[in-house]
Amino acid sequence: MIILEKDEWMSILRLATRWHFLNIRKIAIRRLETFKFSPLESIILGREMKLSKRLIKGYTGVVESSNTISDEDVAVIGWQTTVKLFRVREQRTGAGGKQRDHALKDAIKDELSGILAEEKVYNTDSDHQSESSDEDSHHYSRTPLNPYPFGGQPGLWGPEALSSVGLTCRKCQRFTPSYPD
Repeated sequence: MIILEKDEWMSILRLATRWHFLNIRKIAIRRLETFKFSPLESIILGREMKLSKRLIKGYTGVVESSNTISDEDVAVIGWQTTVKLFRVREQRTGAGGKQRDHALKDAIKDELSGILAEEKVYNTDSDHQSESSDEDSHHYSRTPLNPYPFGGQPGLWGPEALSSVGLTCRKCQRFTPSYPD
């Protein structure tokens, strides 16, 4: 059995994300959960790889830390987000846990909504099905064959050509390719 280090799993995650190897991406994410990350590492990884849970974990670590945020951290996090995190830190002394979580999510809602939207691109079919247990909530329509998938240029084929026929969910625009027999 091959044992990989944190940096190696991060490289696998980056490549799997870039090449849309969704099952390998999922495995890499699961393996990375076994390693310890600093709050700043979690924020960087969450932003770069579109991992909302990792991003929230990083911001929570910053808010709950007793250490001051360094200038280097501010350069990575951004000054506007840093100010929001300081506000949440101040509020946490008098607020309960759920209020604190709500305050953090409210402070980063713009960034988080962007990450969540981009994260959906990397969900596998099993992730998509588990998001909705109600079959009726997705309405699929047949996506017609595009004979020239590359802007009207016949003779050019690639991954886009193979996935030009399939089903598209009218609700969430998720495309499920179907391949000819």
